[in-house]
Amino acid sequence: MIEHGMINRESTDTWLESDHVTHISKPSTVTWDMLTPSQKEIALRPFKPGEIMTVPARAGAAKTTTMYHFVRSHPNQKIRYFAFQKEVVLSAKKSAMQDLPNVQIETLDSIVFKYIDGIKMTDNVTGEAHLADEEDVVAFYLSLRDGSGNHPYFGEINTEDDDMHKVCEELSYLALETVEEFCKGVDPVITGAHYVGPPFRQKEAIAKLARDMFQRFKIQMETQSAAAPNNKENRSELQLPVPMIIGERLLAMREDIILEDSEIIIVDEAQDMNAPLIGFIFRHLPKAMVVLVGDSLQHIYGFKGTHNVLDPRLMPVPDGCTVHRSYLGESFRFGPNIARMANLMAGLSGEHKRQW
Repeated sequence: MIEHGMINRESTDTWLESDHVTHISKPSTVTWDMLTPSQKEIALRPFKPGEIMTVPARAGAAKTTTMYHFVRSHPNQKIRYFAFQKEVVLSAKKSAMQDLPNVQIETLDSIVFKYIDGIKMTDNVTGEAHLADEEDVVAFYLSLRDGSGNHPYFGEINTEDDDMHKVCEELSYLALETVEEFCKGVDPVITGAHYVGPPFRQKEAIAKLARDMFQRFKIQMETQSAAAPNNKENRSELQLPVPMIIGERLLAMREDIILEDSEIIIVDEAQDMNAPLIGFIFRHLPKAMVVLVGDSLQHIYGFKGTHNVLDPRLMPVPDGCTVHRSYLGESFRFGPNIARMANLMAGLSGEHKRQW
């Protein structure tokens, strides 16, 4: 349901009441005196290495504004501000936050781009760049040949035999989907349990093919990271295309990658992190402080195996770390009259109260 007002921390009821509404448009135009008590409490939270501060926030609750004042309140700490959507990053960069000398604003994907080759492809005909997709991977995988001219897994593939090629192509797609399912989590080995395709008796055979495919991703990553672990300038030309979800898992596997210049790491839209990304961010504990901001009702990346880290029941807290939970429950997008009408319409459609 839609709410307006301050959250009662003693209750999980989300139908809220308030007679106060303020329109906030840009963080740079919001002075300290305009902040709510909850915003001030979050902004003034002291720097504590090893602490995870979670900030569940409603839509329109001025997350960026609050984080802007949090960053301003910590001028002596080096801060990374991450978000999933490029629009959120651009919004933060257009605000006064970009002018603060101690913060670096970027998407989480940009870290994957920086350290894992193969995410971006260039079309050989048009020269245009695009993200690697399943079609790119399968086409490359089917083109592999060993010293005898045979495919390393399928053996001899007669390219003139359409039926044979179609079967190999279908098996490659099933294997890739299995790899992607594996990459959503942190399991150590690909098994038949990661198979998500149509009913198929030979799941273990697909899992074996998937392990072969993922091993090639790993070899490429290890070769490139050994040659130049922290920059791409002198690395060899791309061979194997890497879809983003696989790139995220490969990033998590690169234990040598540490954001050394980050004392505080802020993740906006934290409800859309999957287990590998959570592991990557949490590896900076307990030296760094991690701030997770988001709205669990705006969870849109479920297809990537996202793990709602804002839910205290699901948060994997590393040993020696603490968790502080704050809330942003007041929406600045509408007043109580609009909230009551929206709740009425939602109730008529069969919607019920949701717990936060």
